[in-house]
Amino acid sequence: METRRLDLFVRIVEAGSVSRAARELGVAQPALSQQLAVLERELGASLLQRSAAGVTLTPAGQSLYARAQTILRLVADLRDTARSRAGEVAGAAPVGILPTLASRLGEKLFLRLTAEAPLVQLQLMEAGEAALLRALSDGSLDIVVISHRPRDRDVRAERLGAERLYVVASSAFPHPGDLSLADLAALPWIVTRPTNSIRQIVDATLAREGLAANVMAEIDSLTIVLAAVTRGMGITVLPEGAVPADGGLRAAPFADAWRTLSVCWREPLAPSSARALRTLRELAAVLAPGGDG
Repeated sequence: METRRLDLFVRIVEAGSVSRAARELGVAQPALSQQLAVLERELGASLLQRSAAGVTLTPAGQSLYARAQTILRLVADLRDTARSRAGEVAGAAPVGILPTLASRLGEKLFLRLTAEAPLVQLQLMEAGEAALLRALSDGSLDIVVISHRPRDRDVRAERLGAERLYVVASSAFPHPGDLSLADLAALPWIVTRPTNSIRQIVDATLAREGLAANVMAEIDSLTIVLAAVTRGMGITVLPEGAVPADGGLRAAPFADAWRTLSVCWREPLAPSSARALRTLRELAAVLAPGGDG
């Protein structure tokens, strides 16, 4: 079995149809269909069901798709390791970060790697913690930066730093620095869902004072939350690095609340991902060393 056919199979699945995959690859559709047929004969199983809407995986196809991604990744890692031993660190570095870290950490990681390790191809995924952990578990990400240490014994983790949390509001409300926790709790809140780490810190901080936030909406989108707060629809809490520098918003520390951040990965790391991990450690200076999380 050729890894080239596995790669074509994965590309068909990701494109959603043979014709679309053929256009993206710049090959003739009959030639691509022929390669798929050869792969199915080699495996003795049908891998895809075709319809007017595209292709869907058969049970055999679902099993192969998961394994094919791993095989192709291992082959790429072997190639990159050989190049690295020849003196160049090269290859993909799949890294996942939280949306609130995009401008503060993700951008700096990209710029630093581009300047210092140009053959390392950063593949940056921005998502919530649950999605990042799933991607780390299934191997589509090598490294994630999240707000807690996973209990999985196969995952290595170390503390990067901490972010102080800030109440953010527009001029439609009093300056948050002038309000007590009780006053803040009574205002309309636009926050993430309870599974989010910041929401958990908000709820715990208020609960210690016998308070609860007056939640008007639960939105797991930083862009939408900021838009709503800018329009004066409510207040929110964000890490320091996610507080906009403009837009007319005002911010003040939320009690003495901090969010601890950890970098997590699985061994062994390809040289390219190891280089990205080293850079993340170096960039930890952009985060505060203090805070108790």
